[in-house]
Amino acid sequence: MKRQALIAVMTIVSFSVAGCGGSQQSGRQASASDSGGASVQKGARATLTVTPSGVSTCNAGAHVNPEVTWQRIDVAIKNTKVTVSTPGSSDEKLFATGGFGGSAKAGDWVVPGVTFHLYDADTGGVLASYTEAALPCNN
Repeated sequence: MKRQALIAVMTIVSFSVAGCGGSQQSGRQASASDSGGASVQKGARATLTVTPSGVSTCNAGAHVNPEVTWQRIDVAIKNTKVTVSTPGSSDEKLFATGGFGGSAKAGDWVVPGVTFHLYDADTGGVLASYTEAALPCNN
């Protein structure tokens, strides 16, 4: 019963803190695909997916509103967190938390250089990172 209540609370917290404002260095970086695609960073322990990936450079100040999805693969990972850092800043802000994984819309503020970091919340170990890329203008 306590486990079910804890899962329910963590799910609520996961969605209520999405987009809010934590700190460590990133691990491997996924590469961006086309603007309509998804970028998936797969490791032995977790996946981090950003959809769509990349920001078109056709318009000055362009930004996207991606969905960030994460899932632990390693059953030893009990809690995850996702942080975000902005270009030119090493500070990371808490984006979302979850047990085994989750999904959250980032908001219409993601520009090239924004980095999402997935951590094992209990150990602080980096599981995956993704930096939003600037896509060339093909007009």
